Amino acid sequence: MSTGAQFYPGASTAYRYDGRYPGLMQEINCCVTHTTEGTSLPDYGGGVSAPNVTILPDIPNKRIRVYAHFPADMSARALVDNPNTEVRTNRNNCHQVELVGSCDPARRTSWGTRRAGVDYIYWPDAPDWLLREYAKYVAWLHTEHGVPLASTPRPWLPYPTSYGNSKARMTLDEWHNFKGHCGHMHVPDGNDHGDPGNTRMDLVLGYAKTIVSGDKPDPGQPPTVPSVPAPRYRRPRAYRAIGL
Repeated sequence: MSTGAQFYPGASTAYRYDGRYPGLMQEINCCVTHTTEGTSLPDYGGGVSAPNVTILPDIPNKRIRVYAHFPADMSARALVDNPNTEVRTNRNNCHQVELVGSCDPARRTSWGTRRAGVDYIYWPDAPDWLLREYAKYVAWLHTEHGVPLASTPRPWLPYPTSYGNSKARMTLDEWHNFKGHCGHMHVPDGNDHGDPGNTRMDLVLGYAKTIVSGDKPDPGQPPTVPSVPAPRYRRPRAYRAIGL
């Protein structure tokens, strides 16, 4: 059973994978945000590790492009999902969004010859227009599917502090009962990734609440997120990109 629109208005369905990997239809009540650790739309191994949607920042035009891979209420495949655990990850009424870009502080300003904010997004420093664009999607999840505009009480740690068994990681019981918004860093049971780092989900949720309430947005700019020194660590995973 599912209710509400299953595809975001204007989303591309050119890369749907539910025909190949049909998931469980469920009434979603939470959303997990990831970062792709790439600069273009991934192919997710032909869909084997795909989320519900990928959001690609269109930096020159200051908008987002949404690519739908599975219906909003269908379980996706971007989390480690232990079949021997009673509380599943991908199937815990969970919607999943991949944000194209990086949360790795080593990529805060440049990535090879690419420039942050020009050629790709370093999400902890994402510009205000982009946070507001993502907020439109988050507001849609609320109005169409009732996903609460609330964050996990666990911290949104900067990468790589967020990696592994950090204080951000939920217990199985927390995950089972969770409703609202969290990151890949918060999901337990074999998930050790630290994305999306300290991306400003507090601002995204605040902007989404403004959209839902119909209030006029605050024209002010968000505070600057301080940089975090990068010790040696394991990088977030990256996917092979679809040629567009």
